Amino acid sequence: MCEQCNKYVKLIEPYELAQLLKSSPKDVVVVDVRDVDYNGYKIPGSRHIPNYEFPSKIDVLIESLKFLDPLPSSIVFHCFASKSRGPKAARSFLEKSSIALPSLDVLVLRGGFHAWEERFCKEQDMMEAII
Repeated sequence: MCEQCNKYVKLIEPYELAQLLKSSPKDVVVVDVRDVDYNGYKIPGSRHIPNYEFPSKIDVLIESLKFLDPLPSSIVFHCFASKSRGPKAARSFLEKSSIALPSLDVLVLRGGFHAWEERFCKEQDMMEAII
C-alpha cells in the first residue's frame, strides 16, 4: 500500500458534499462501497461498488472516469460510517489512479452514509431510494 496516500485522502463534510451536488453535480463522483448494508436509500447519483468487489473494479472505475466530459474534480467514497471500507477504498483508488487522474481530489465522506442520512433524511432531493 502507498505510504504517502493517507495524507492525500481528505475528508468532506456532508453539507459540503451537498453543496457540490447542488451547484456542480458533474464536478463530483460519489462512490458507495457499502455491502449488505446497501439498502433503503443512497446519495443521489452515487455509484454502488460493493466493498468486496472494489479491488477488482478499480481499473474499470478509473477508465470510466477518464472519459467523462467534463472531467470531475473530486471523487468521494463512503460506506455506512466511513471508518474502514470507505477510507480503504479511497486510499486504494488514490494509489491506482494517481497517474491516470492526477488532478482528481480523492475524498471520504465524514461519518459516511449514516451522517448523510441523519442530516438530509427529510430532504427528498438529497435522498434517493435504492431500487
